Amino acid sequence: MSTKPRIALLVCDTPLPNVLATSGDYTAIFTRLLANSSLAPPADGFELDGFDVVNKRIYPALPDGVEAPSDCTIDSERPLAAYDILMLSGSKASAYNETADPWITPLVKYMSTVLSKKEGLPKVVGICFGHQIIARALGCTVGVNPKGWEIGPTPIRLTQVGREVFPDLVQAAGQGSTAVASDARAGEGGGDAGGIPSASRKEASEVVMSINQMHRDHVLELPSGTELIAENDISEVQGFVLREGGSKTLRLLTLQGHPEFTPSVVGLIAEARAENGVISKELYEDVRRRLEDKTDGNAVADVVWRMVRAEV
Repeated sequence: MSTKPRIALLVCDTPLPNVLATSGDYTAIFTRLLANSSLAPPADGFELDGFDVVNKRIYPALPDGVEAPSDCTIDSERPLAAYDILMLSGSKASAYNETADPWITPLVKYMSTVLSKKEGLPKVVGICFGHQIIARALGCTVGVNPKGWEIGPTPIRLTQVGREVFPDLVQAAGQGSTAVASDARAGEGGGDAGGIPSASRKEASEVVMSINQMHRDHVLELPSGTELIAENDISEVQGFVLREGGSKTLRLLTLQGHPEFTPSVVGLIAEARAENGVISKELYEDVRRRLEDKTDGNAVADVVWRMVRAEV
């Protein structure tokens, strides 16, 4: 690895024209998210490279002897092993619909190959559609949520593992170790790994993360070997982690929400979807009322930098 942290972003969509004009493409949007973290390196202290997996189907090169999907283009000048983090962006596409979006097939294959390797490759972060693609690569199902859309600032409950991943949110909530202990007692007999805690469980000592959302599809079950980090009553699998070996070090972090989305981005996308009849006018008006609610996107960026430094 170079001394300057390097992040590879698999770009799974192009923003709407008005989002592109005001906020830039997803490479710019994710660069801004990471740069705004209090844990970010100094200015120009990291590199983020985008790979267009939709239109160009281009991917970082895998190590020698590791076969890449046949229906994609490998960038031999940018090997995956040279990066500290591999991120997957969101997308308007449905993660399960290869018929409409055939570029999804090599993406799932590529991520399955990456996640099957135990060492020598970067840690992985999946956001929204990226979270769903990773779940598919790990053998799980993604589908339409019968409970409907989640859009805009949305509360999700952190599990015990989620509290370990986001200790700053625990501290900010004034919960400390008491909250973790309470959740551990409630989870006895099941735990988070390999299953889903009851979404109806309400803890007196809940720690809640607020994160922007923009989805109706969701992950139906927790991938084997992973640990749930957040849930709510609409989508039970709001994110999960995978640790390296038997250690506490994270190899993988996913979130259904969008830490990179600003109120402007959410508002513009919601407005377009309302105009196109994808969401109701009533839902759009509800989103507008909540647009400026505080969210915890910076806490996610902090965890990405802690993953780079092997602090989590």
